[in-house]
Amino acid sequence: MKGSKIAAILAAAIITITGAVSDIFPANRYSEPENRIIQAYAADSYTNDIKGFITRMYNVCLDKDPSDKVISNWTEKLNSHVAAGADVVVTFFNSSEYKSRGRTNAQIVSDCYNAVLGRNPDSSGAATWQKHLDVGMTVNDMCKGLVQSSEFKTLCSAYGIQVGSVTLKNVRDENFERTYFVYRLYANCLGRYPDISGLENWCVQLKNGYTGAKIVQGFVCSNEYKSKNTSNTEFVTMLYNTLLGRGPDATGLNNWVSQLNNGKSRNYVINGFLFSTEFKAQCARAGISVGTKLPE
Repeated sequence: MKGSKIAAILAAAIITITGAVSDIFPANRYSEPENRIIQAYAADSYTNDIKGFITRMYNVCLDKDPSDKVISNWTEKLNSHVAAGADVVVTFFNSSEYKSRGRTNAQIVSDCYNAVLGRNPDSSGAATWQKHLDVGMTVNDMCKGLVQSSEFKTLCSAYGIQVGSVTLKNVRDENFERTYFVYRLYANCLGRYPDISGLENWCVQLKNGYTGAKIVQGFVCSNEYKSKNTSNTEFVTMLYNTLLGRGPDATGLNNWVSQLNNGKSRNYVINGFLFSTEFKAQCARAGISVGTKLPE
């Protein structure tokens, strides 16, 4: 998505750490031909065996039927335990052919449920997994969750194959709250979507012990943010939205702006937010510590 369009979308909404991802992340992140018919593939539409499983994966993920040779190859691998059900799932959803279809995040969620479990997603599951995708987690995170479900295990038992497991290769896939925390810093402070390498790097840093104070300093004190030349009012409003997950109350906003206007440093104000009860709660949700004060 081009930068100008991103900026327009972000500028149109007040972004907060605890707000709905759908408020700032466009539903059509990926394009899909408007005339494509989205079809649901129910489990009872297929034979309750390996052939039915593989056929459904092809139909849902690749929008085509598998050849007899392909079914035979997968059947041999699954029966000999060279591959497990999870391997099939990961292979299809990470294939270049599936990615080239340009599915939206909502469609990817629907595809996963229909391909893996043979049914449409329930509203709660759809909302949860789309939120994971929207903040930058990969489809493997969702594949792992569905593969570990009792529902998939029951299907594999009926197919006579092993369930297997999904190995996560990206740290951003390991902990939703941590990834969501980083994502919100990008959106609120920098006003843009995170680049994937940046999102992954910050998640790695936090996993390895980086504190909330450190990552906030990295964003708020970055040249990218400083180049915005925000006013004191804009700065304090950003801190409320970024660190506390809410818009400023009039009393608090006026108090902090007044202190800045009277000579207090911006780091002084940042520290006031960092060691608030509200920010500590944000850090606890992400499984990280608050850290130490910034030099004032």
